[in-house]
Amino acid sequence: MKIFSNIFFVLSVALLIPAAMGSPMNVSARSDLEKIKASDIFSVEILAIPPNLSTIVNITQETIRRGYFYKITIQDINITPYRKTFKEALMSATAELKSSASDLRWAIIIYDKNRSEIGAIYFNENGESGAVNDNYVNFGGNLYKWLNKNFADVVK
Repeated sequence: MKIFSNIFFVLSVALLIPAAMGSPMNVSARSDLEKIKASDIFSVEILAIPPNLSTIVNITQETIRRGYFYKITIQDINITPYRKTFKEALMSATAELKSSASDLRWAIIIYDKNRSEIGAIYFNENGESGAVNDNYVNFGGNLYKWLNKNFADVVK
């Protein structure tokens, strides 16, 4: 009987430790977001699909990149009035992994000075969920509020 309880304990610990540390995908979502935050951001593209556009299936990262309705390009964010507020909003962003995709309506694609893509952040219509690169997440922070405050009138 003691052998079985020892085996049960070892299995329980083996299963619980990874869950407590966060799944590899959750770590990846956080590290992707942290990489974006720590990067030397130069250019930002904002892609949008109007929220009142009905679709049969969810709009994915690939769909919004290929089929956006609106595209706003900030060639050098460092010389715009958005520089400070964008960086503050980005730094406030948090992401927690979720298991399912959202119907995406916004994308912020971030580039360095060489126009190499650093990463992409996607939001659903209300900014509560979306994706960081390929990871589906729930968002916290003020990045969506910044996006909505500055660019929502363009999309309506």
